[in-house]
Amino acid sequence: MTFTITLSHDFSTIHRIRDEWTALQDSSDADSIYLTWQWVDLWWKHFGNDKELWLLEAREDNDNRLIGLAPLKCFRFNPKYGLSWRQLQFIGASSACEHLDFIVERGREAEVIPAFVAYILAETSRWDVLSLSRLLESSTTLEILETTEHDWKEGESRVAPYIPLPKTWDDFFMTLSKNRRKKQRRYRRRLDEEYPDNWSFDYVTDPAELDSTIDRLITLHQAKWEALGEVGAFGEAEVAAFHREVIRLFHEQGWLRLFRLVVDTRIVAVLYTYQYRGRRYDFASGIDYDMYDLIPGHLLTELAIANAIDEGQQEYDFLWGDEEYKYSWGAQDRYNLTRLVVTNPRITIQEKAVDVLRNTKRFLKKRIMSRDVN
Repeated sequence: MTFTITLSHDFSTIHRIRDEWTALQDSSDADSIYLTWQWVDLWWKHFGNDKELWLLEAREDNDNRLIGLAPLKCFRFNPKYGLSWRQLQFIGASSACEHLDFIVERGREAEVIPAFVAYILAETSRWDVLSLSRLLESSTTLEILETTEHDWKEGESRVAPYIPLPKTWDDFFMTLSKNRRKKQRRYRRRLDEEYPDNWSFDYVTDPAELDSTIDRLITLHQAKWEALGEVGAFGEAEVAAFHREVIRLFHEQGWLRLFRLVVDTRIVAVLYTYQYRGRRYDFASGIDYDMYDLIPGHLLTELAIANAIDEGQQEYDFLWGDEEYKYSWGAQDRYNLTRLVVTNPRITIQEKAVDVLRNTKRFLKKRIMSRDVN
């Protein structure tokens, strides 16, 4: 069957085709929550002002049925060194989103994805770099791109550890190291001894409690990262506003799991997670460091994983970053990959020059350190 690709720059299109978008994603292997129309719609509402929407639709010619979507944005990319360029990439790829991709009806990928790529490459006068990033290493898209006659370059690789979840908590707990099991029992025992019948764990179900819990999450999270001189996940006002709206919407959808550990009527830890199509996403946490001796972070993670198993989730996704604590829970590495097409030769020359500069700085730094030691 034949199909036609169209391009829309109109933000209202996302909301107009929302039911078709959901049906298409349900029939595809693009199962990331960051590809839902709800996430994309809110992302564009908060961050799309200085960007151009590129929403490609593939529709069957005979019945106009939607069989593919490419949710892209074009914007001015400003590298750390050198001149800026026009970059075309998946919506959300420059922020904390993982597992991005084309959304294509299962079984039609080999037809639709090359057609999307051909359409995009026919518009090279409108962009300088095509960056297909945050693609899961298991994505069919990566295989298909290799079959196209284009000079795809490898870009950034990001590790996103995850835990495949068994059917029961006992099965999972026994996969942990003996040391981890011993520590978790000790943490729980200490909490019971110091606060008998005076601690609780739950997630927010009452919408009236969302705002106060979000406030506590942001306060605790930012206190840690700002003390380290970092921005933190909610350090920018527009990002915090975005997540407040995401949390409310995901609560309505039944996707939100905003966990709280309460000790002596005080929220000592908050964990911001959500779930979609069998995957629990661990996005951000906030820990009260006045109560750090109770190790509330590890306790909250244990309880959140147990909840994911109880609810039948198939995996617990820690998202981007190789922090040590993730592996203490038995997390396995999984990578999100990037494929690039660069059409502007100036950018290639510029990036090579930047690489030379970086390597020279590393060499000189090493020489200076070696001289100081000797």
